[in-house]
Amino acid sequence: MEATIEIFLCYAREDEEYRQRLEKQLSIFQREGLVRLWHDGNISPGEEWEQIIHTHLNTAQIVLLLISPDFIASKYCYSVEMKKALERHEQGETRVIPVIARPIHWDKTPFGKLQALPKNAKPIALWRHRDEAFFDVAEGIRRVIEERETQLTVSPLFDQQQENSEKKQQNVDALEQVFLSRGLVAEYKTSQEPTNLTLLESVPQSLLHSRSKAPKDEKYHSDGNIYKRNHRNRRKMRLLVSIVVLLVLAFSLVPFLSSPACSFAFCHSSQQSTKQSSPQNAGEVSDSNLSAMFLRVDSPSFVFSGDPSRYSSGGAPPTDIGAVLLAKNTTSYYTIILSLRNLQQAGNDMFIDYVTLDLLQIPPIFRPLTVWTHSIATTDTSHPYPATYKGQNPGQLLYCGPSQNVSLAPEEPDQLDIQVHSAVSAYLRFKVEITYQITGAPQTLTLPRIFQVIFSDTSNWQEYILQYGSLVKKT
Repeated sequence: MEATIEIFLCYAREDEEYRQRLEKQLSIFQREGLVRLWHDGNISPGEEWEQIIHTHLNTAQIVLLLISPDFIASKYCYSVEMKKALERHEQGETRVIPVIARPIHWDKTPFGKLQALPKNAKPIALWRHRDEAFFDVAEGIRRVIEERETQLTVSPLFDQQQENSEKKQQNVDALEQVFLSRGLVAEYKTSQEPTNLTLLESVPQSLLHSRSKAPKDEKYHSDGNIYKRNHRNRRKMRLLVSIVVLLVLAFSLVPFLSSPACSFAFCHSSQQSTKQSSPQNAGEVSDSNLSAMFLRVDSPSFVFSGDPSRYSSGGAPPTDIGAVLLAKNTTSYYTIILSLRNLQQAGNDMFIDYVTLDLLQIPPIFRPLTVWTHSIATTDTSHPYPATYKGQNPGQLLYCGPSQNVSLAPEEPDQLDIQVHSAVSAYLRFKVEITYQITGAPQTLTLPRIFQVIFSDTSNWQEYILQYGSLVKKT
């Protein structure tokens, strides 16, 4: 089937990753011939980009707004593309759908009145499993596509009914002229009674178009056998048309009806579940393919609160927040050690595609910053995944670039080291996401633990060390 619906993707450059992942989810609709996807990345070198964007904005039946702080801050996205799309939406020429990519206060914007995706307008960046978020967005878009297809299918039938109704009214008006022109006022009044109105519909067309040439001795029989027979045929035809219209409407509503749960042994789900299971051990998470367990954090220091003397009686300070000193000519990392295992007993090897840090929150840094330096365990850096924070906002992903990719054979374990560094002073709270492939589309596993680390310079650094069983300030 020829693609009849064009989808325009409107996004900020900073959200290129979200646009790519959404386009992958919607690619199935292109393969089915339902839609054509377009974005400004399709513009060829040398073309007038602004004219081409306006052309596709004016022809697209669906416009997706990928909402984020960068989208709102972009003058062209917000004031040009969004404004034009909403104008066409108000005129009924297109359907504008906001897709909330990253957290932002958007309810007071011009598109705040529109129903947004994903479900409950929860930003994609805050979903535990990003693939589920993009799948939910694709499901919402599929419903809109099916609605438009239904309109394209049913509208011609209703247009034909409207046309038949208008022709019927013209016949009634013409018949009125026939009766009145021949002085049959009483017969005309009788025909207007509810029980005889249907007779007007069955008057032969030759009578309506030859009223001035009708023979003077032509008479209308009171039994109306000819008219009754024609009326029965018309009634059967109307019943048949009504049945066809109802069938079309019924089939168009089938995708919106939830299927009942199957209770038979031969019923199988068409999709393999990729949901994460509950952790079996502290810091562990797994799905049907991969298990990841948090082992430890190797960091040169840890933040603690309160009077340092309270830890001098043998109790160790809390170590839930790491601390890394930003000093010149030194390279210090906040290193997270994970244990991975391929849960497949046979089949293809598993390939760790990439690791990302989902930045949940960036709180203000404590002042002054009290830290405790302790001995650092030796780290096996056979598979380091380094990441550098450069000022990204909450809700964004921080990619860890591996120097050596990890490949796991069935049932094979391995270790992965995530080395987090920062170019600026910052307090980071984040989760770790591991994206892997076996066959088919990549899948993502998110560790349940929230990691916390503070990067600070010497001006805010008060360091303590453990000396003879007591914490003392380092000089």
